[in-house]
Amino acid sequence: MKIAVEGCCHGKLDAIYDRIEQLERQNGYQVDLVLICGDFKAIRTQADLRCMASPPKYLEMGDFSKYYTREKVAPILTLIIGGNHEASNYFWELYHGGFIAPNMYYLGAAGVVQFNGIRIAGLSGIYKDRDYEIGIYICDHLLSEVRADAVSRSL
Repeated sequence: MKIAVEGCCHGKLDAIYDRIEQLERQNGYQVDLVLICGDFKAIRTQADLRCMASPPKYLEMGDFSKYYTREKVAPILTLIIGGNHEASNYFWELYHGGFIAPNMYYLGAAGVVQFNGIRIAGLSGIYKDRDYEIGIYICDHLLSEVRADAVSRSL
């Protein structure tokens, strides 16, 4: 089994899938699973963009909206672990995980899945010592609170 592991993709899904396809052709193998580890940028709309904790120069739509609307479908099952530059409104809706588009599964704030006999676990966000023990709270997603959603908490 071949698993492609991608670090922060920053919404560049088309480039990732194109590169994987190129490597498959060059090397004569097939990738069975893509694991994206942070900064996925599941931006569906401009409203999602306003819910992303990021410097203004990085606020761009990226490719995800094409997959969300089914204009495109991920060619390989893709598991997503959230990072600290995400549309916190959308991932909050899927706190326990779920499919975010066909063939794309978000592991949630903390999740475990089984794939072909391999157990894969993910903990979304970043670790910040001063924030880790303050717990999880429910709040309206005001812009001043967007950054609070991108930090891992003890469960």
